[in-house]
Amino acid sequence: MKFNLKKRYSLEHLGPDWAGCYLDFTAVTIGETTENLTAFANLDKTNTDSVKQASNKMMDILKDHFVGGKAYDVDGTIKDVKVEDLDNLPNEIAEGVTNFLFQPSTEGSKKLSNQPLEPAEKE
Repeated sequence: MKFNLKKRYSLEHLGPDWAGCYLDFTAVTIGETTENLTAFANLDKTNTDSVKQASNKMMDILKDHFVGGKAYDVDGTIKDVKVEDLDNLPNEIAEGVTNFLFQPSTEGSKKLSNQPLEPAEKE
């Protein structure tokens, strides 16, 4: 059985204009967490190929769990985020999303659901 649990990563921490922007993911399993913690614990940070391989693995996980989202495009409009857009995530967002997915949910801007996540309303 695969649990139907979705997580919403709010982008509001990027500034007040980002209210209503978010990225939705399915939850990462304990098996994936254990596998990746082991792999990253053994990562040789001095080896460029090893770091590149770890980065690619993390991007694959993000893409595998991505559901959808809304974010500002370079033209200043809010657009739907597609899985192929994840390759262009700024580091500030990519690091936050990675931590968000691999840590148990806590209070705050993180939302858990087993239903389709509704778009956040702009205040």
